[in-house]
Amino acid sequence: MMYLSHTSLEMLRDLFNEDAARSFNVAPLRIINQKFFLGSETPEDLKLQEGLAFVLNLDVHLVARTTLQINSRNEFVYGHPVKSSVSEGELFTSYWVHWTWKVADCLKIKVSGGSHEGFWTGTYDVPRDHPDYDMWNWIITVPAYLRLIREPELKRIRRVWQRINTLRRMTSE
Repeated sequence: MMYLSHTSLEMLRDLFNEDAARSFNVAPLRIINQKFFLGSETPEDLKLQEGLAFVLNLDVHLVARTTLQINSRNEFVYGHPVKSSVSEGELFTSYWVHWTWKVADCLKIKVSGGSHEGFWTGTYDVPRDHPDYDMWNWIITVPAYLRLIREPELKRIRRVWQRINTLRRMTSE
């Protein structure tokens, strides 16, 4: 059996983002032999289990936990009690930056997301003439960003990219 360490907590955070955990009221517990165990008040909810398995591309197992246990575990894994930024019916999007490839001049990034109504997965295409093409090419070269990135974090990364470009323009003039 794998016991959690600081490193494995980081892996759980990268694999399953906080907004998804809190919006679906589940908590990442552990990964054993390619099976991802999540605490849930409704472990019999096959639609939730199948949706998460589809989005994560993992064998997901829901384990019975109380709301108190789920909230406590999420606080432990994510480091602080935070209300979800995903409200009922709202869409969340995650970019799998470490799953990026190029076809001709088009950068393709795996994306997934969902809402309380369902899940989806696909690719985000960034052709050469896209305004964010250079930013995405920069993101995939930064080791700290080669992981799952949620939409709110992408907004912060975009601001960093804009500052870097401003500094480049100032120093090249």
